[in-house]
Amino acid sequence: MKPIASQSAAVAACAALLIVGTTWEASADGTDQPAVSSAARSKSDGGISVTGDNNNTAGRDLIIGDNNNAGTGHTITPTPTPTPTPGLGVSVGCSEDALVAAITAANGSNTNLNLARDCNYTLTAPHGGGQNGLPPITGQFTINGRGATIARSNNAPDFRILDVEPGGNLVIDDTTISNGHAFRGGGVYNNGGSLTATNVTISNNTADDFGGGIASSGNGIVSNVQNSFLTNNTAESGGGSAVIGGSTINIVSSTIQNNTGTIRGGGVYTEEGSAVVRGSTIQDNRTLQTGGGGIFNNTGATTVENSFIRRNTAATEGGGIWNNERVTLQNSSVTNNIAGTTGGGIYNTGTVTPQQTTISNNNPNNCGGNAVPNCV
Repeated sequence: MKPIASQSAAVAACAALLIVGTTWEASADGTDQPAVSSAARSKSDGGISVTGDNNNTAGRDLIIGDNNNAGTGHTITPTPTPTPTPGLGVSVGCSEDALVAAITAANGSNTNLNLARDCNYTLTAPHGGGQNGLPPITGQFTINGRGATIARSNNAPDFRILDVEPGGNLVIDDTTISNGHAFRGGGVYNNGGSLTATNVTISNNTADDFGGGIASSGNGIVSNVQNSFLTNNTAESGGGSAVIGGSTINIVSSTIQNNTGTIRGGGVYTEEGSAVVRGSTIQDNRTLQTGGGGIFNNTGATTVENSFIRRNTAATEGGGIWNNERVTLQNSSVTNNIAGTTGGGIYNTGTVTPQQTTISNNNPNNCGGNAVPNCV
């Protein structure tokens, strides 16, 4: 017996509900299969559990979509992330030359790229100018990493991995970016374009100036980091990330951990720009000379919502946060941070507005400099 029209519509609606939120990949036989991001499968001990993690252990913080979370703490609903369109794009062979050729072509055709699953793309030479490992992104397309790693060879000259230039609009998903080294933006430099990184790990990159992992520069320029990990990156300012020159970075449902600012800003550095941190963890970052182990907000605006800033260390002031402009904290915690001189949690010479936020167990004190409301 054939279903009547209303039954068919109901079946279609249910099917649509099942498909929403699922990332699809092309399998070897040409069919589309649901994918599990390798980066999304990773977790930081004691950090925030990512949406869809069905085996979260006790002590992590509840995220909507985590079916077996036994932890306690803030409840966070992640911002939906862009999902690559199934069935579109071209496959990229597992070699340096194939990747360079594919990006060059995509800049002209705006064709999405599907990297070889779990491939290690090792870059042995710059292909986009002296400091760019890959051709600068000037087109509008998605790189579906499918668990691939793009890394600079240890024997190669210094260069960053990715550069997004004006007119470029890059979405990169399920990819590891590693071992880049440049003056600014060791891993990724958004130099006037648009960048969205989802389910990405950016690790072990170095910048001599700003942004070991990611640097974002240019008035009105926006970089989005979602469900991602920035770890073990190093820069003079902003080991994990840096925003300068009027740009903005949105960090959502992500972990910024174990990054180093050789002078300032171990995790996040903001200068004449803005940073928005939502549902994220900034922990175990450090500075070697001055302040802002977790966040250094310098003539910028930083908003932290539903997030954790903990176990960061500063050589001088502001183990968790160093601020001389505007910081807003909502439903967050600043705990167990250490400063060499004062302001273990927050060092403030501007304005800090905490709302439903815990500032406690920092060393040598919770707050230093100008008064921070409700900080004792």
